[in-house]
Formats: sequence, C-alpha cells, structure tokens
Amino acid sequence: MKKSTNPSAIRSRKVITDSLFALLDSHPYEEITVTQIIQNSDVARRTFYRNYSSKDDVIIAFLKDVIKEYAQEWEDRKFESIDLIFDFVDRYIELLTLLARNNMLHILLTCLNDYLPKAHEDAASGENIYQPFFGELDPTYLLPFHIGGVWNTIFVWINSGMKEPADDIREILKAHYALWFQKT
Repeated sequence: MKKSTNPSAIRSRKVITDSLFALLDSHPYEEITVTQIIQNSDVARRTFYRNYSSKDDVIIAFLKDVIKEYAQEWEDRKFESIDLIFDFVDRYIELLTLLARNNMLHILLTCLNDYLPKAHEDAASGENIYQPFFGELDPTYLLPFHIGGVWNTIFVWINSGMKEPADDIREILKAHYALWFQKT
C-alpha cells in the first residue's frame, strides 16, 4: 500500500500504531484483533484498512520506518556501524523488548534483510560502499551475514534478560569485527 503524506493519514497511522503497541504491552500479539486495535485507537474500520491490510502490516510498516531512519543515519556514520546499531537499540529498547516478549524479533530481522541492502545501494550512488568492509567480495550474501550476526547477538542478549550492560555487548562485537577485518 502506498502511504499517503496527508497529515490526517499520518495521524491515523500513528494512532493505529500506538494503539497496537499499547495492546501489545498487555496482551499477547496472537490474541490481538484488528477490531481491538480499531476500538482502542478510536478510528473507523475504513481508516484502518485504508492504511493497513492487517495487524502484521502495522508492525512491518512501523519497523520499515524505523529501519529507514537507521539507514539515513548510517550514511553519516557508516564506519561506526556497531555504535550506530547500539544507539538504535538504546532508542528502541522498549519496542525490541515488546517484540521479544511476543517472539517477534524475527520480523525485525526480515525487515532489515529486505530493506538495508536497497537503502545502502541507494545511498552509495554508484560507489562501492562495501569496499572497506568486504573488499571486492560480493556483498549479496555478506551483508545479510553481518546483519544476522550482529542482530542475532542482540536478540540473544534481549531474550536473556539484558543482564550484561549493552556497552559490554557492543565492545564484544567491536572486538570481533576488529579481529575479523585484520584477518581479511
């Protein structure tokens, strides 16, 4: 569905998204219905379906917006990728915790794998932005490899109750990448 930039549509999407996340805070995702989201957000059913096709679509659209924000920041900080990722984690820890509690972190990983390669290509405008990371190796599989490695590490940390400070996990990943890049 093409997103309208009409201020009313933007407000409606925000209200619907906020409603779903509020429900998600107190109900398991699989028990939440579109009717509950509509009632909780006080929008018309038609308004919901004008913007989304399902409750899954609400989550995916929100995650894609968040990932787009991340990708835009990446353009300015591309050589600080681990720090950027952890800044993102700090900013969205409540969302990540909600997703983890509902066994939905895989949706974020799918959105990252779908969106980031295209976003990085668009930002590159012809240059090989992966050169510093992968040399002449084809990034087609290497980018998802790195996305999966970093994010799965973060998911394990979140699912284990975030017992270690985030900075400890950040430093472990940075040390790993420093070793990996020395060997390549």
